[in-house]
Amino acid sequence: MRIAFLTTVLPGAEATGGEVVSTAFVRALRGAGHDVEIIGYRREGYHPAPGEVAVATRTIETARAGWAERLRWAATAVARHQPLSSAKYASATLRRGTEVAVASAPDLVIVDHAQLGFLADLVPMDVPLVLIAHNVEHELYAEGVDEAAGLRRGLLGREARLVLAQEAALVGRASQVWALTAADATALAGFGGEVRSFPIPGAVAPRTGDTELEEATVDVAILGTWSWGPNAVGLRWFVDEVVPHLAPGRRIDIAGPGADWLAARPGLRCHGWVPDAAAFLARARVVAIPVRAGAGVQVKTIDALAAGAWVVGTSAAFRGLEVTEPTIRVADEPAEFAAAVDELLGDQRTMGPCQAALAWSAPRRARFDAAVADAVAEAVTPSVRSS
Repeated sequence: MRIAFLTTVLPGAEATGGEVVSTAFVRALRGAGHDVEIIGYRREGYHPAPGEVAVATRTIETARAGWAERLRWAATAVARHQPLSSAKYASATLRRGTEVAVASAPDLVIVDHAQLGFLADLVPMDVPLVLIAHNVEHELYAEGVDEAAGLRRGLLGREARLVLAQEAALVGRASQVWALTAADATALAGFGGEVRSFPIPGAVAPRTGDTELEEATVDVAILGTWSWGPNAVGLRWFVDEVVPHLAPGRRIDIAGPGADWLAARPGLRCHGWVPDAAAFLARARVVAIPVRAGAGVQVKTIDALAAGAWVVGTSAAFRGLEVTEPTIRVADEPAEFAAAVDELLGDQRTMGPCQAALAWSAPRRARFDAAVADAVAEAVTPSVRSS
């Protein structure tokens, strides 16, 4: 089948957890034999791969955008009565790219991210449409209202209301909604329609033997996109509140964009973006995942387990994942988190891979691929959709 995949940013670089999820779906679709054309913006310096169509080059993260660009987004949001999180993607070039893709008569259109809900109006009603819901977006903004004050509180409240209306309309229009956790699926099902959850496999292909893994050389590794607000909250909590409780002399490596502010901290080494996440994670005796905010599945957790890592994380780090000890350690208080890290570092088994983690992650990708293939078949078969 021919599938038009409408997304915010071309995901081939897998620079963020969202891009990892998008790429996982694309790989599964292509692996099932479908012809997938991806339409979206591209980041500066990214070269589109075959099957990707860049409508324009654009800054994606609000934190990295200039003030002039942010003001344009705000003006668009007010003028069109849109959420700011959607208005930042709205443009004539994206609409034209979508119109061209739809005019080629695809068998299925996938809207990747609820923020692109405004594109649904360009898809004929007789064309099946699938929404990939990376989160229950309105809940993310609603959670921040109580903790905010003044202008920020008002802006978050506006965003929550408008995103709620947009999500409800898009879920109602979609033939299917693909969620990343069972909890998100339950929440989105409240809007009506068919909602499914998928066992996201992450970016790192599961490793299957000790020979593929070198002996660990780093005490603790942390990987993430730290320019994203919820991730930044977790990193600051780990550095400011957990690290002081660790035994002296621990070597901690941090990878991912947005952690430059830590460069001068003793005992911490910042690597920026790393081209091989699996190698970075595998060389650490312990992988720390200090998630304190946000929602949805944590791709970094799945990647760590696929790399055979011994993992210490907060409860939120394992949200939506059915995984238990001895694969993981869960701690939500700073002293407990540090104690769990030190406990694992005192165990000689952490010099090599965690076999329980490998056993958990290995079959996950196969289940994901099968679930995507089944969902597509039902989405494009009218008799199945109406039964």
